[in-house]
Amino acid sequence: MNVEGVSRLSFTVGGNILMTLSISAILSYVLLYIIQNIKGDAKFFLFLAVLILLYSIGKMFHLSSLIIILLFGLLLRNHKVLLFKKLEDWLYDDKIDEVYREFRLITVETSFLVRTFFFVVFGMTLPLATLISWRVWIISVTFLAVAYMLRFLLFAIVERKDIFPQVFIAPRGLISILLFFAIPESLKNAGIESGVLFMVIIATSIIMAMSLITNSRKKIIIKGKS
Repeated sequence: MNVEGVSRLSFTVGGNILMTLSISAILSYVLLYIIQNIKGDAKFFLFLAVLILLYSIGKMFHLSSLIIILLFGLLLRNHKVLLFKKLEDWLYDDKIDEVYREFRLITVETSFLVRTFFFVVFGMTLPLATLISWRVWIISVTFLAVAYMLRFLLFAIVERKDIFPQVFIAPRGLISILLFFAIPESLKNAGIESGVLFMVIIATSIIMAMSLITNSRKKIIIKGKS
């Protein structure tokens, strides 16, 4: 075992994560300060440009762009907790709340379009012949079994009761597709990953839908008896 190589890899990965978090925090606070002081009604494309800017900065420095955007969203949603006393003189709750509402409106309006686009692109990259492969089915079933087993144990330990249908609400969708497209070509196994991803997305969606329908029917029956 190459101890020196492992230590270098750990240092590189740890440094990359630390740099990503540091840059994300700094950029998020700076952007919030800039956005809250912008006056005008036409902010849609400005907010969209901010997200693109964050993504581009992450790519430029070879950092995780999705984590940068995620931390910006976390700060925007939880600014009352994450605003330090020294920053309260620069960032104002009422203005950030307004920015949050506008970002949320943009997210709601564009989420359907974004999901549709990525699923279309994913469908174009999926050869149907891979769904016949027994390896795809074995990997998919194993992944689903392990995922639901872990969720069951987690809910059983934390909730202890009323764990259904929460156990089965575990859809795999857009973020899984984004992570799939982020896999380097040299690490991809032709057909296997796309087939497994397709099977997992379809299976989790069907299981979630069936569990929600079953749970709603049970509630209707209980109300009828009472």
